[in-house]
Amino acid sequence: MLMKIGMIGYGEMGAYHRRELLRFGGITPVAAYDIAEAAARKIAEDGLYSAPSVQSLLEADLDAVLIATPNDAHADYVIAAAKAGKHIFCETPAAMNVAQYREMRRAAEDAGVTLFVNRAHLFRKDFLTAEKLLKEKRLGKIYRIESREFASGNAFEGWRACRARGGGMLLNKGVPLIEQALKLGNYDSFDCTRFFVGPGEAEDGFELRLHGKIEYQITVDSHVFVRRPRWMIYGSAGTACLDEAGNGEIRCTKNAADSAPKGEEVISVSLKGEAGDEFAAYRLFLQSIQSASTQPAFDFKERVLSMVSDMCAHAHNVFGGEIA
Repeated sequence: MLMKIGMIGYGEMGAYHRRELLRFGGITPVAAYDIAEAAARKIAEDGLYSAPSVQSLLEADLDAVLIATPNDAHADYVIAAAKAGKHIFCETPAAMNVAQYREMRRAAEDAGVTLFVNRAHLFRKDFLTAEKLLKEKRLGKIYRIESREFASGNAFEGWRACRARGGGMLLNKGVPLIEQALKLGNYDSFDCTRFFVGPGEAEDGFELRLHGKIEYQITVDSHVFVRRPRWMIYGSAGTACLDEAGNGEIRCTKNAADSAPKGEEVISVSLKGEAGDEFAAYRLFLQSIQSASTQPAFDFKERVLSMVSDMCAHAHNVFGGEIA
């Protein structure tokens, strides 16, 4: 029997999840709630029950709820859904801080329901391709990885640009990208720079450097007007350059040895991205419910939220301006 789910928040992400859930087929969206009148009308236009309040949504015949609201509202809605006995799929970042996340976890555990936080970023084509390159050791000894996400124009506005509601780019984009980094390696320390360039009060970009056996750099910027690779992976015998789909190029020594002897031939190899698993998060959500689990084994949420708090407290802040 298909699981029936209702959505709290029907903006860009809520509408996206409705479309993807219909494609997935294992979970049926039947209702939604949003405080904005335009979103409420869109809910009805899309054939869902447009609940007049959160309470009415939680009282409907649903097995689960999907929360796709601004970040500051996640905790209240998760706790309310747990008390109503609904399983919960929550967008990432799960919470504004560690204390909120622990409260959400505790509410789910007390109610005996599953709290699952979206981790689709661990199953995207580009990340799976990068992960495979590290496992195959085609580039020799990996010593540096660069992970980038760039945008331009009004990519960071509205509630995301508000510190109290969105938490800043380090929280919004940093959480999933740091989770990817933790999946690929271990790190001893970090240093971070935040950029405050646009009109919003929260940072709209950052550069994070994680230090360990591999130097891992994450750069997110809302004001980049040229294309840059999504990934650069540096090894002793080769370098890989990947785009958002995981496609790209490897330049390496012919034998991909641990190091490149002087004069050894360097070849260029086209790289096709791995097949991503676009429905992995929904499938893992169902599996978590069936196994009565509130947290998958590779959950990094609490650790990453703690790291982000430390980064915000110790970051060097850059505000931009004219060069003297």
